[in-house]
Amino acid sequence: MILVSYICLAVLCLIMTVVYALFNNKIGWQGLLVKGLTMLSLLVLALVSANLKSLINAISLYIPIGLSVLLVCECLYCVEIETKQRYIFSRVLQILGYLSIAFSAMALSEFNILAIIGGMLFGCGIGLICWGIKRYSKIETILMEIISFVAIGMIIGFGIHSLMNSSHFVSSILISISGVILLIQKILTTFNNNKKSIIFISNILYVIALISVSSSLFFY
Repeated sequence: MILVSYICLAVLCLIMTVVYALFNNKIGWQGLLVKGLTMLSLLVLALVSANLKSLINAISLYIPIGLSVLLVCECLYCVEIETKQRYIFSRVLQILGYLSIAFSAMALSEFNILAIIGGMLFGCGIGLICWGIKRYSKIETILMEIISFVAIGMIIGFGIHSLMNSSHFVSSILISISGVILLIQKILTTFNNNKKSIIFISNILYVIALISVSSSLFFY
């Protein structure tokens, strides 16, 4: 029954992945419904997975917190008025969500300074390259974009470290994969040039990465 419960929720999340990819561009109540239900299904998957495995530890805390923050972030994108304050606040929430996922990867093994420094430098390097190509001019855009890459780099850094040191191998693989997918998704989003096909793929990758994060609790 435990496996059946997980499979049913995972299938629901996969269905919402397609819905999210198809209707992600909606704003107002329609966008709020699509984004909200998608992120809520991911949060439920994480909470139920932790409950099914009777987990009471750091990873079962960080992942739901990260998904909850990303839920609020996605809802902010549905606001019809585009302002500098909304942009900064939504990006800060996104970064905090990614950092929470990174801390969940760190919780799989002991803290390692090389993992965090290596991940941050890797993410910062990718962010600087994207900045050099896109030539952002606004300081808030430059900072938010680079810090977003740094946060994703930390997920990858801690994920790789946990792969080499953690006894929870499957969970480590899932979080590491989610970090790589989020990096690819971020790069695609940066250079999509408003192409619908790239935006569609990017949206699918984003939800798949979060499904991988949520599933890491079930395979802990």
